[in-house]
Amino acid sequence: MFCTNARAAVCEGPIAAVGVHDEGQLVVRQGTLDSPIWEICNIDDSAGYEANVATCKGWLAMLISAQKAGATVHLYTRSTACNLADWGIADVYFIEDRG
Repeated sequence: MFCTNARAAVCEGPIAAVGVHDEGQLVVRQGTLDSPIWEICNIDDSAGYEANVATCKGWLAMLISAQKAGATVHLYTRSTACNLADWGIADVYFIEDRG
């Protein structure tokens, strides 16, 4: 995983795991299965997250596709999310599948 800091952090790497918690949180591991797992949005409720429900569901589909393809993904955040601990909320506002 690679992280650059400018106005925001851009976390770059393959998607090792994607999941949805029982309360709707979309979680992702970027890099390897040893990387921290981050909450990026909620597929049921947008409170507390950058993305609304419709966007979150789109991201879920994109992340599953990228994981299956082994594609590099950029997660753009409003914080230094590349350094978050397990189960931290990454303030992701844009996801880019770099193929």
